[in-house]
Amino acid sequence: MNMLETRLSTLPTDKQSLLRARSIISSVSVLFVASIMSVLIYASAPHPESLESQERVWPVSIAAVKPASISPMFSVYGKVESRNVAIMQSDTMEIIRKVNVREGQTVKEGDVLVELNNRELSLRVRESEADLAQHQASLKSIEVDFKLMQETEAHFSSVFKLSQKKLHRYQELHEKRMISQGVLDEAVLQASERTIEYQNHKRQMADFPSRLLEQQARVRQAVARLEQATLNLERALVRAPFDGPILNVMASSGSHAVPGEPLLTMAQSSGFEIRAPVPNEYVDRFRKYLDRDQSVRGFIANNENRTHLKLTRLSNSVKTGQSGLDAFFSIDANSQRNLPEIGRVVDVTIVMPVEEGVISLPIQSLYENNRIYEVVDDRLKGIAVERIGEFQTDDGEYRVLVRWNDLTVGQNIITTQLPKAISGLLVSSVAATGSKAEVL
Repeated sequence: MNMLETRLSTLPTDKQSLLRARSIISSVSVLFVASIMSVLIYASAPHPESLESQERVWPVSIAAVKPASISPMFSVYGKVESRNVAIMQSDTMEIIRKVNVREGQTVKEGDVLVELNNRELSLRVRESEADLAQHQASLKSIEVDFKLMQETEAHFSSVFKLSQKKLHRYQELHEKRMISQGVLDEAVLQASERTIEYQNHKRQMADFPSRLLEQQARVRQAVARLEQATLNLERALVRAPFDGPILNVMASSGSHAVPGEPLLTMAQSSGFEIRAPVPNEYVDRFRKYLDRDQSVRGFIANNENRTHLKLTRLSNSVKTGQSGLDAFFSIDANSQRNLPEIGRVVDVTIVMPVEEGVISLPIQSLYENNRIYEVVDDRLKGIAVERIGEFQTDDGEYRVLVRWNDLTVGQNIITTQLPKAISGLLVSSVAATGSKAEVL
């Protein structure tokens, strides 16, 4: 290379210029030929016909609607409670002899739950019976005395009058000096004795009603003490005040029952109810139903059985963390055998009164919770709707109930959820199958 560079450097200047010119001409010739080839290739290539842009057609399912009368329903989680829970206690301090029930057991009204030692209580009953018998005997004695005093009333009165007549006659004889002073004094003494006896008799007669009332009061007090002793003896057997399950047992055999301390707790079966939160949008409607005495019912599905419920009242306070109020549902008497446990959370389906002129649509038909689309001349038309509630078919299909102005039978509503639904969108209608009577 060094030798070639040395030789080239020794060439005359005009030869170097000639070589440079040849190199440039060669490069230009190559570029020209390449350009000509490109033009020829492009000119000879086939040209596709231009396509006009077409509007996309969205396939949708439709259903012709028909207004119907349907009961809206919705599901919430409720808690089983009881409005009547009894805390059983003892009124006396006695030893617990026997506990006949256990937690979870269901008992009938009057069943013996706990038995207390009743020996001392039995002694008090016998003592009260003896005390009552004593007072009754005293009352009987007073009544007999009073009857005898009444029977001798005429005798005492007659003796008193005779003594007064005798005294008056002796006084007349003494004035005529026919008898001595001593005889007169003896007549005065006899008349005074008969007067004192008669006055004592009258005093006793006047006192007898008070003595009778006093003794009758003592008898009533003895009767009350006997009834109290008998009641305490009966309380030695702690009985169930109503039908229901035992919730908790604190008593045990051998321990002392202390007055005021609970032995056990139980709930009333007929007092079972379900406490369920009502969404805020339904609260006003529930108040209206209660004011109009319209029935709001519900049910709890238990496998093949249903526990039927009925709305009884609404709470007056809003719990922390929720916007609506709590509703209380009583349990139907025929469902008492299928009572859930207190404190259990259950799935409650609430059925409201029938709404007239509503449409049942699949959930896919609803957009933004308040809009549906009608198909008119293969294009969508938005309709603002009022959401009435939910509905579940016998097949378990979940639907929404809506109503809107200018509702007419046969309007074609789409039952497909489109990602970009808007009024004026071109669609291809496909009739829905398997529709119910309210959606034709």
